[in-house]
Amino acid sequence: MKETLKGILENTIDEKKYIFKYPIISYRYYDKAKFLYISDKETGKQYNVDEDIVRYNNDDSKKYKKKIYIVGGLFQKEKKEMYLELKKIKEFAKENNIKEIALELPVKYVLENNIRELKKYGIKEIILSVISTEDEILQKNGLMYNYRDITKAVFKIAISFMRLSLSMIIGLSNDEKEELRAIEKVRGLKPRTVIIMQNIVLKGTENAKRFVRGNLKMLSVEENKNLLEDATRILVEKGIKDIIYLRGIQDDIISDKYLTGVIIKDIEDEILTRMYYNYLFEKIKRLKVRNEYIKIKINGDILKYIRGKEDINLNKIKELYYIKEIKIENENNNKMGKKLEIVLYNEKD
Repeated sequence: MKETLKGILENTIDEKKYIFKYPIISYRYYDKAKFLYISDKETGKQYNVDEDIVRYNNDDSKKYKKKIYIVGGLFQKEKKEMYLELKKIKEFAKENNIKEIALELPVKYVLENNIRELKKYGIKEIILSVISTEDEILQKNGLMYNYRDITKAVFKIAISFMRLSLSMIIGLSNDEKEELRAIEKVRGLKPRTVIIMQNIVLKGTENAKRFVRGNLKMLSVEENKNLLEDATRILVEKGIKDIIYLRGIQDDIISDKYLTGVIIKDIEDEILTRMYYNYLFEKIKRLKVRNEYIKIKINGDILKYIRGKEDINLNKIKELYYIKEIKIENENNNKMGKKLEIVLYNEKD
C-alpha cells in the first residue's frame, strides 16, 4: 500500500500537463466502434489547435510546463492538415519550453501507417488507444482488432524508438473481473502513462439502441468508483505511476448527445480520497487501537485526501475504531517530503 500511495503522490499531484482535445469526427476513430460517435457535421464545430494555444496564452499561471498530450481525432484529418496542426503544436511547445509531446493514435493507424514521420513534428511518444486489452470486451464493442494486434502495434512503436503510453475506457463490460483482467494485462505492455476514460453512451450510436432496448447495462456511480479505484491500485502496484483521468475526449461538444453513463467530476480527488481511506484503515488496524487519541503527521499536499470531503475519511475511521480524537499535524516542509505518519498520543499532549 505504501508503494501505491508513493506512486500516486509522485505523479498525480505534481505532474503538470496540457491536453489538446481533438473531437472525434466519425466512428472510424475506433474502427467502427459502437460506443463513440461524434460528427463535426452534426455539431457544426470545427476544431483546430489555435483555440487551445490562445487559451494557454491567456492563462496567467502558465502552470502546464512539462508535457503536452494530444488526444482524440487529430489523425482523422487529411495528412497535410494533420501535419500542419502538429507543426503548430511543436512551435508552441518550443516557445513555452515544453520538452515532451505525446500523440494518441488507434491501433489500426499505428499498424497501417509510417509513424516514424511523426518524429519530425516533435512526437516522441505514442498514446496507443487500445480501449481495452481483453478480446471479449473489444469484440462486444465492435472493435475490429484483438490483443495480438495491440502487441504488434506496441512492437512497432518500440522499433520506431518512440515511447509508449496507453488510453483505455473503463466500464465497457458488466463483468468487473473482465475489466480488471484488462488492466492487469497492461503491465506486460510497459506503458509510460495510462489515460483512463469513463464509458458513456451517446445518442445515435448502436449502444444507445441497445440501452433503450434494455440490452445494455451501465455501471452505477458506486460501481464505477470501485472499479476506477481498483484499476488505479493495480496500475500503480504494477509500476505505472503516471495516470491521467479524462471524463470524455470531447467534453465540450457531447453535452447535447449524452444519453447515459457515469461522469464523475473531480475524479482524481475521488479516487485519491478513497485510496487514502483504505490506507488509513489498514495502518490503524495494525496499531490495534481502541478508544485512543491519534495524531496524523502529513505533508500539506495530501491533507484534503486524508480528510476527505467534509472530513468523511476521519469520521469513518473514528467511528470504526472508536477513536476519541484525531489530530492532524501539517508538516509542510521538504524534510518530510510526501511522508505520512500515524502515532498515538495521550489526551494531555
